[in-house]
Amino acid sequence: MKQLQELLDLTILSFKEVEITVGTIVALAVIILGFHFGLKAVKELLNRTLFRDNETQTARVSRLYQFIRYIAYVIAVVMCIETMGFDLTIVLGASAALLVGVGLGLQEVFKDVFSGIVLLMEGVFQVGDVIEIEGMVGQVRQIDLRTSKIETRDGIYVILPNSKLVNEKLINWSLNKKETRFSITVGVAYGSDTQLVSKILKNCAEKHPNISKQEPIWVKFEDFGDSALIFQLFFWTSKQWEIERTRSELRYSIDAAFRDKNITIPFPQRDLHLKNAVTISE
Repeated sequence: MKQLQELLDLTILSFKEVEITVGTIVALAVIILGFHFGLKAVKELLNRTLFRDNETQTARVSRLYQFIRYIAYVIAVVMCIETMGFDLTIVLGASAALLVGVGLGLQEVFKDVFSGIVLLMEGVFQVGDVIEIEGMVGQVRQIDLRTSKIETRDGIYVILPNSKLVNEKLINWSLNKKETRFSITVGVAYGSDTQLVSKILKNCAEKHPNISKQEPIWVKFEDFGDSALIFQLFFWTSKQWEIERTRSELRYSIDAAFRDKNITIPFPQRDLHLKNAVTISE
């Protein structure tokens, strides 16, 4: 309590010593405008000097500029305060103990901020990437210093702390390659022509506009199931965000093709065997 009172007294004293003059206002305006135009020049320089042959390079330039902008804002604020005549060293020296307590209370915030710097510098993902974390699939809409905004397929924005995105297991469906492999599973009745089933599955995938024709489409005979022969269709697509719709449309076309070729998708079946009852006579 005593340290807090001393801090307040020093702060009040420092404020009393501050004099706002025309020169001070001009100096503040010069600092603000200088940083404003300086950041514009830095952005223009980055755009001209760094190679931007693809979207990944463009995103890295954007992240680098965003990091420089954050640092510039901190320096600008400190310079403005010093220009006004406010002595920060006195306040910081007297508030050392108080700052320790504040730091302990805000350690999660600091953790998120440093994680944000890591995300900006390393480029684990970028705006527009489709990611999956803890079973939630979403598209990155914004990366800030402390949090990131993720939009789910339901159109819901989820705000996640950056420390969670750095420390948790994260799947980036858009990293390095434009296309991602997916699959669907289907079962057919025992006795079906397996070669015909494989051909139908491939044809349905090849006809779908969202499925890549450059990457291999192949069918795996997965297993002999309890009630069906299990097949798995693998395909590649760059439309990761629309994968649920693509899978649904594939299932529609597969079902229609199976009906046309009299291939049955069986119901689950169970055989029940009853033993003859044993009569016990007295």
